[in-house]
Amino acid sequence: MTYLAIGAVDGCASSSATAGAARSVGSAARGGRRRSITSATVILAIDPGTTQSGWVLLDGSRILDAAIEDNAAVRARLRDWHDGARVGEVPFLGAVVIERIEPRYGLRMGWETIRTCELVGALCEATGPLPVALLTRSSILRHLGVAIRGSADSGVRAALMDRWGGAASVRKGGPLAGIRTHLWAALAVGVTWAEAPGLAEAVER
Repeated sequence: MTYLAIGAVDGCASSSATAGAARSVGSAARGGRRRSITSATVILAIDPGTTQSGWVLLDGSRILDAAIEDNAAVRARLRDWHDGARVGEVPFLGAVVIERIEPRYGLRMGWETIRTCELVGALCEATGPLPVALLTRSSILRHLGVAIRGSADSGVRAALMDRWGGAASVRKGGPLAGIRTHLWAALAVGVTWAEAPGLAEAVER
C-alpha cells in the first residue's frame, strides 16, 4: 500500500492517506544533532485546535501523510480508521497520540482553551478500539530541547528540521516541504512519542 507524500500537502488540503508514494525521510538526515527514531509503529499524531486540528501519520522515521482538517472531519477520520484498516484502506495504528492541554499557573484560561480541552476528550472517544496516549506540551518541549517559555514554535521547527537534514528539509522537494502551522506541532507530538513513548500517558478505557 502507498500513501500521500508529505510534500503534496502544501496549502493543508485534506488528504486521503491512500494515494501517492511514501517518502522515507529520517534516515536521510545529514549532520547536526539528531536522536534516532527507533519505533517502527505507525502512529497518528494530532495537534488539537479550537476549530481545526493538524495530524501527521508517522511510521518510524517516515512521514506517510499529513493534513489540517476541521475538527468534525478529524473525529470522523478516527471513527472510521479501524474499519478502514481492516479492509486495507489505511494502515493499522499502534497508537493515536494527542497533545494534551495542561494548566499554566498564573495565567487565565479562555474559552478557546476550554473548547480545545473538550475536543481532546471527543477525539479520545472517537478512536474507538484504537490505543490512545496523551503528551503535554511541556514534555514535548523538554524532549526536543526547546526552552519552555514564551513562544517556542521556532525552537520546535528547528529541532524537527535538524532531525530531517536541516534547512534543506523544508525546501521544495524536501521531506518537510508542506509542513506548517498545526502540522509542526503534530509532528513534534509524533516524534516525541516515537523517541520517548514513556513520556506519554495512556488513556484508560
